[in-house]
Amino acid sequence: MKIKGIIALVLLVVLAACQTPKGPEGSLLDGAAFQAKMDALDNEILLDVRTPGEIAQGKIADAVELDFYASNFDAELDKMDKNRPVMVYCKSGGRSGKTAARLRDKGFTEVYDLKGGYSAWGK
Repeated sequence: MKIKGIIALVLLVVLAACQTPKGPEGSLLDGAAFQAKMDALDNEILLDVRTPGEIAQGKIADAVELDFYASNFDAELDKMDKNRPVMVYCKSGGRSGKTAARLRDKGFTEVYDLKGGYSAWGK
């Protein structure tokens, strides 16, 4: 009986450790959750950090365009209102994840990142 309890406890700890991290404040959201969060929020900033060429192939309506590779990228982030929620996406999730981390480092408290980026949007 004691062994079964220990095994059960170890399994629970292992399962908890294997869960996919959600990031700060559950900030990494799949497409449906990202859309639901946009619908629930007021006054959020929807930030597209793809290149102009990528954006020309389509984007989420009302997104603010800010090229991750632009020389003034960080300066433009600094101009944004830290009190507004930020919803960020890129092509596949790499640049938006880096942007989300930068925003948090700059003092933004509510930042959401689209898991899989625009490539996963609406799929």
